[in-house]
Amino acid sequence: MVADIFKLLNSVQSVILQSFRKDLVDIYHGDADIIRLVVDNLNIHTPSALSEVFEPQEACQIVQKLEFHYTPKHASWQNLRRD
Repeated sequence: MVADIFKLLNSVQSVILQSFRKDLVDIYHGDADIIRLVVDNLNIHTPSALSEVFEPQEACQIVQKLEFHYTPKHASWQNLRRD
């Protein structure tokens, strides 16, 4: 039951994130040649996650304007410790 809830939350978060990326490309930075994103290695942060939400052609158009830069796994913000 709890695992199902987490799957649902991850799915909802992915839809929200992919919709935001679409808005970045179409609305907020439509005139930009490329938009650079710095993301961690979570599965919803990959370019292929766009095709789970949008039609393949639309997802491809969005991905063409995005440039993904991933944080190193060993230096992810999740691993930082406050002193």
